[in-house]
Amino acid sequence: MRCGWWLGPVHREGHETDFGNLVELGWVPGVTDHIAAADVVIASAGDNTVHEIARVGRPYVCAPEWRYFGEQTRKAEQLAELGAAVALPSWPGALAPWRGILDAAKALDSAALADLYDADAAKVAADYLEGLAVSLWAPASK
Repeated sequence: MRCGWWLGPVHREGHETDFGNLVELGWVPGVTDHIAAADVVIASAGDNTVHEIARVGRPYVCAPEWRYFGEQTRKAEQLAELGAAVALPSWPGALAPWRGILDAAKALDSAALADLYDADAAKVAADYLEGLAVSLWAPASK
């Protein structure tokens, strides 16, 4: 059976099943290297996480974390609508659904997710904000 691993902290409630083929690595340097090495990435819908997965173009199962305003759930829905990820609204409790979910992720067109990554995004955003600040603070023309 193949081995899997997870990165970062894991919230436990005490009733989870531990699987012998899953390894908890915790916080690691070079997260992107781990993402690139994965056959399928199962991750939340945080901005950095989504963009790192998009940057390396791995099949993605998006398991949104609960948030007050549901932004991760909405992002997972949009990623699924674009064909960029499989949205996981609830955690399956059996092997058969997991197999279907992983197969669905592997069948996605990786270009749909890769198209969401822009290496120049920070510069584009900074230029936009700078232009906006200049226009807001410019003296009104007479």
